[in-house]
Amino acid sequence: MGLEKLIIKGKVNILGVIAAILVLVVVFTAKPWWTLKGGEGFLEVSYSPFKIDVNVLGKPIVIPIVPYLTQAATIALVLSALMLLAGSLIADKSIGLSLTKVGYDKPLIVVLVFTGVLYMLPKMIGQAVGLEIPLTGGETLTLETMIGGMKVQASIPVEAQITIELYIAWVIAVIALISGVIHRLGYKKLVKQLK
Repeated sequence: MGLEKLIIKGKVNILGVIAAILVLVVVFTAKPWWTLKGGEGFLEVSYSPFKIDVNVLGKPIVIPIVPYLTQAATIALVLSALMLLAGSLIADKSIGLSLTKVGYDKPLIVVLVFTGVLYMLPKMIGQAVGLEIPLTGGETLTLETMIGGMKVQASIPVEAQITIELYIAWVIAVIALISGVIHRLGYKKLVKQLK
């Protein structure tokens, strides 16, 4: 009994159904995958592909393109999950394979892009403002400026954290990828058996 027979029971790719449901859960919980907090309410950043919030001194910082980027990621993953789900429910049909091919790799692409941006973001912010923002852990940022001819220095403790949601998203993305690969293999064997 091959692995594909364990995954595709009868006419349903069970692993694909599970992966699609988990992708939808990740999208609609919309919890942050990375957070940054600085000082007592001075700076708060929560970041995921579906929602990006930046607050400085309790006031939100609005970047006009951000809602469009987060909506695009949300729509891409919802459509991907729905195609993976539909394709997995009709795993023995060629249209099922086609739908699965479209949907199975998008979660991994979104997680890869997010992770890449996450690793670059603190460095880019740090270079722009002359501070070293940590990816994880705590650090004290020192800001210096001139006010009225005097040098003023402020130290702000910051704490950055990669949340468990990012790790969960990675696992789900890999499950979706495996389900798509196994669906392809299982479908090819099924077609050979029918000939």
